[in-house]
Amino acid sequence: MLPGRNRKDFSWQKILKRYIDEYEYYQKLSPSFRAAAKKQIRSKPMEYALVVSAVTEAYRMAGQNEKAHAYVLKSVVPVDQKFNVFVKGLQQMGKEKAMKESENIQQIVPFYQYLFDVIKPLDSTYSKKKEEQITKAMIKATQ
Repeated sequence: MLPGRNRKDFSWQKILKRYIDEYEYYQKLSPSFRAAAKKQIRSKPMEYALVVSAVTEAYRMAGQNEKAHAYVLKSVVPVDQKFNVFVKGLQQMGKEKAMKESENIQQIVPFYQYLFDVIKPLDSTYSKKKEEQITKAMIKATQ
């Protein structure tokens, strides 16, 4: 158990939220501080996926593949929310500015890439469908 916490307060979702919050914090730093924190920034999506993978694997080992699948999908929701906010922001810009800003999708994509690796053994078609959905949303937002 984590120090200073009781069992009722413990939640894997809270841990995942903390990774996203830390990632967003680092992204908001000035360019010079962001450069200094490059290693921490790059590690957050992988750490997020490692937690998801550990919980998912525990469900799978217990023979609860449905729960494992549901957990991975639930873990994608915060990433989807970040993506949707990003796309809405692009849609509110002019076409030219949206094209430039669209490069910042690279701040979200690593989360998806790592999570796709986690979900692949449970659902072989999810990644392809999600990639198509992301691509279509980006194209629509920048046109």
